[in-house]
Amino acid sequence: MEDLKVKFWGTRGSYPISGEKSVKYGGNTTCVEIETKLGIIIIDAGTGIIDLGKKIISEKKWKDINMLFTHTHKDHTEGITSFLPVHMGDYKIHIFGPEFLGIGITDVIATTMNHSYYPISYEELNSQKTAQNISPVDILLLKKGEKILKVFNKYHSEYKITKDDLVIKILKGYNHPKNGVYVYRIEYKGKSFVFATDIESYIGGDTKLIEFAKDADVLVHDAAYLYEAYLKKQGWGHSTPEMAAENAKKANVKKLYLTHHDPEDSDETIEKKIELAKKKFENVHIAYEGLEIEL
Repeated sequence: MEDLKVKFWGTRGSYPISGEKSVKYGGNTTCVEIETKLGIIIIDAGTGIIDLGKKIISEKKWKDINMLFTHTHKDHTEGITSFLPVHMGDYKIHIFGPEFLGIGITDVIATTMNHSYYPISYEELNSQKTAQNISPVDILLLKKGEKILKVFNKYHSEYKITKDDLVIKILKGYNHPKNGVYVYRIEYKGKSFVFATDIESYIGGDTKLIEFAKDADVLVHDAAYLYEAYLKKQGWGHSTPEMAAENAKKANVKKLYLTHHDPEDSDETIEKKIELAKKKFENVHIAYEGLEIEL
């Protein structure tokens, strides 16, 4: 295995789709798997997490699963009820996510399993579960020989980072209604992966994101809308391919992957995004369901 392996299990935004127009790039909503020799980390639980759960069970490789949430909109949480490991007693699920407007990550996940919506409540799940609210002042470490991410306050906690640690840093974006979104930077063995979904950039680029993603090996960036669609949806918290490319160029990242594709977009429409982004940044690709990246 390479030091850092990434697989996309879902790259659509808003809601899942199926049919001829999504054969190439897929129709499941956001879910990303990051695997290292230390374990696996899942970012978001859109419908893509359903097939990921089947893979985890069939491989019988990991029993502790660390799960990060960028935010808690439905298209980033809707798959967790059908993620098979949460229903199995020999799995341990460790959840980390934002607390927005006083509502913690546990409360949000539990709400998706309210008996009005789902027959099994959060408390009734067979898996062993832990959940912790995290903030942009936190840093998360996964150390060799340990199975659970540990959370430290960057300014008030004592911690030491070694060359064998997996490190996760957090940036909060404020322009995704109504409560913002977390951007994650994962660093391991000299490699860096930045995941920036559900963000809307600014004129001249997003300076905080540019600094946060500086010199990353891979930047995954929201590019939900073509320009014409964006004009009708300004303020919705999503970007265009040109916005993503501008941030990638100014951050000096090695590769850019476009994600959070509008469910109205066909495979052909998504392919136009590469052409547009390449006018500003050459090494750009489409993040699609099933894509694997090895760093």
